[in-house]
Order: sequence, then structure tokens, then C-alpha cells
Amino acid sequence: GDGPFLEKIKEESKSYDFPIKFIGFHPNPKDILQKSDIFVYYSFLDNFPIAILEAIACNLPIVSNDVGAVGEMIKASKDDKEFENKLIKKINKKNKKQIKNDIKKYNWDNISKRFIEVYVG
Repeated sequence: GDGPFLEKIKEESKSYDFPIKFIGFHPNPKDILQKSDIFVYYSFLDNFPIAILEAIACNLPIVSNDVGAVGEMIKASKDDKEFENKLIKKINKKNKKQIKNDIKKYNWDNISKRFIEVYVG
């Protein structure tokens, strides 16, 4: 992604003991998501971010703040400290099967059917 905090975040990320790659816009996010280890999402304004659904569809561990309907999709962080703790925990987590248990009830098949029901009837 992009935004007014990107350069600050890039600078701060240099202090971590693990590599972080900032991708930016990509025309086919599935390619990037399937090669990723974790999906991090933080927004001040978003109602129902499709990016989180895409990350769920790729079985990625996800860390996000609780904005819009994110809390209905995953166990979202209620504050910045919880966000930071979850991020560090997921980065250090070795058991990916256990990570998948963080995903509540949404997968791409279920949510696409729900979109059709809502918009088509």
C-alpha cells in the first residue's frame, strides 16, 4: 500500500530482526499473497476491506486493527499495543496450522456467495 505514514513505517521497520518487504500496488495481489508469510492491515477508515478477505482466501495469518467490519472477519486488535503484540506473536509463530484457527468464519467461497445474495438477491 501507500499513505502518509509509509516512509516512517519503512524507517522504523529497519530496527527489526526480520526482513520486511513493502510491495505497494500490485495488479494481481494473489501472486504476492501466496508468497507472503503474514498479512498486516491497519486503517483508520474502512468498512469491509476486501484485502483481508483475499488474505483469508490465501490462508495467511492476519493482524489488523478493529475498523469497520474487520472484527467480524477475524480477531482484530482493539488497540495499538494489542496490534503490536499480535504482530510479534504471529511473526514468531512456527505452527501455521494453529495460525489458521485465528480465522473465524469467512473464506472466499462463503463471502462471494454472500456478496451475490446481497447485490443480486
